[in-house]
Amino acid sequence: MPRRETPDPLAAKMGARVQTLREERGLSIGALARASGLPKGHVWNLEHGLVMITLPTIAALARAFDVAPGYLITFPEESELEAMFEYLHDLPAEERRKVLQSVMEEAPKGAQLGSGELRQEQRAKPPRSR
Repeated sequence: MPRRETPDPLAAKMGARVQTLREERGLSIGALARASGLPKGHVWNLEHGLVMITLPTIAALARAFDVAPGYLITFPEESELEAMFEYLHDLPAEERRKVLQSVMEEAPKGAQLGSGELRQEQRAKPPRSR
């Protein structure tokens, strides 16, 4: 993918997210490049918004960070839902299970965590006629 001379706004936003995650883990650009299998210069260009991130790159970075790919494309400062996702992700596993169990206790009867059934059920319901 060609390198830009000036950062693209979306690419810069994604790059800042990658840089934040890298720095939180105490990784250098070189260490992240090695862990992800990406060229060091490409990682630098990503962090500076000079290239658009691709799905294979998101997958490689997610493996290197040991996170779900979706975690890389969340921006907690922009929405409560994304902030909640980040908060849950950062909790220890046992605490996360307790929070999720509490949420599921409030969910409609029959909904199962992680099954996607709740969303499928809501989509499958025909609109109410008046």
